[in-house]
Amino acid sequence: MSLLTAIGMGIGAVGAGVQFFQGGKLKREANRKLAKFQHQELTNLAENLKPSLEAERQAIAQFDKMRGGFVAAAQTMDAASAMALLGSGQEQIAAQEQKVFSSILDKEYDADLQRVGEEQNIRGMIETRKMEELQSLKAQKTSAMQMQQSAIKDFASLAVSAGAAQDQAIAQGGGTPTNMFGKKVS
Repeated sequence: MSLLTAIGMGIGAVGAGVQFFQGGKLKREANRKLAKFQHQELTNLAENLKPSLEAERQAIAQFDKMRGGFVAAAQTMDAASAMALLGSGQEQIAAQEQKVFSSILDKEYDADLQRVGEEQNIRGMIETRKMEELQSLKAQKTSAMQMQQSAIKDFASLAVSAGAAQDQAIAQGGGTPTNMFGKKVS
């Protein structure tokens, strides 16, 4: 076997060995990261959704003050006028209370739903990122395994080529058996 063939085979063997060890390193790294990988825990964010009632409490307090004003004004009137004022005032307050309660409840509920919706969007983005990271780690592991398999095949191919070259030299009868570095073998 010629010296250049031996050098080429030696370089090929070294390259295959390096590729094998790089693949092993990538595979170990991917396995380590896969072992640490944890999926995001998801919970039902709307499970305890309760609109705020503080605005309703303040509105009720204001309506109670208005009622007190009607009662104070009615005390200075005769009974028929006082009853008419109190009845009219109660109807006005009740109508206002209904509008305020309805409006406040709708606004608070909508705001809470928007907060929950946004939180769900954020969680969805995080989950997408985690899944992409997981797929990347799995692809890295697969690539590393393929590198190692390719290195083994390359090394085996080199060994077969070296053996074939040596067999050919011996078969031609003109050569003395040598190892892949050109040293005579008995």
